[in-house]
Amino acid sequence: MKRFLVFGRKGQLARAFAMRQDAANVDLVFIGSDTFDLFTHTADIDAFITSCIKKHTHIDGVINTSAFTHVDNAEMKAPEQAWVLNALAPELIAKA
Repeated sequence: MKRFLVFGRKGQLARAFAMRQDAANVDLVFIGSDTFDLFTHTADIDAFITSCIKKHTHIDGVINTSAFTHVDNAEMKAPEQAWVLNALAPELIAKA
């Protein structure tokens, strides 16, 4: 069985993955913002993924389902947070 580390736990995409993981014969290890906040710990992404791989012994891949999706807030109130969650964090996850 393949095992994937999944950033995001409460969003629509993460919930859809969770509902289908048994049928897809995969083990998904969900990481919510209460466990690792991508916005405040962006610089630590590589180290966190490495520690998860050691803890779970076998990770086949990493999936990012987390995003800043409130468009009005992203444009007007929190453009920096939106950029970190939607651009920088995915780039760093991909490089890890």
